[in-house]
Amino acid sequence: MAYICIMASVRSDRVAEIRTYADIVRVASKVGFASHYIVLALPEIQEAMDGGIPLDTETSHPLRGFMLHQPAAVQQYAARLATVASDTSQPIHSDDFVRIRLGKYGYCGRSAVIA
Repeated sequence: MAYICIMASVRSDRVAEIRTYADIVRVASKVGFASHYIVLALPEIQEAMDGGIPLDTETSHPLRGFMLHQPAAVQQYAARLATVASDTSQPIHSDDFVRIRLGKYGYCGRSAVIA
């Protein structure tokens, strides 16, 4: 089953304000979306999409709720993705759907709040 992943950039002092989906737009400085199918083409992001610390929210999801990644982890994920993105020999660059989406929207994580 594929699902849409939400990535939101939220200041650490505002993470506790995330209780519902509507709160994401209210407190996030940036929000992005991606299909979890991207993991098949870019395994380097699996930890970013499937890892993290569970947040106590009023949301529910059949697979998993919102997760938190600390700033240091986000920086590591971004560095890995930048390396892959700059290396055109990586298989991800031959996947048209992923390439177009990454170019249009940037790199997005799982149902996650990134502090």
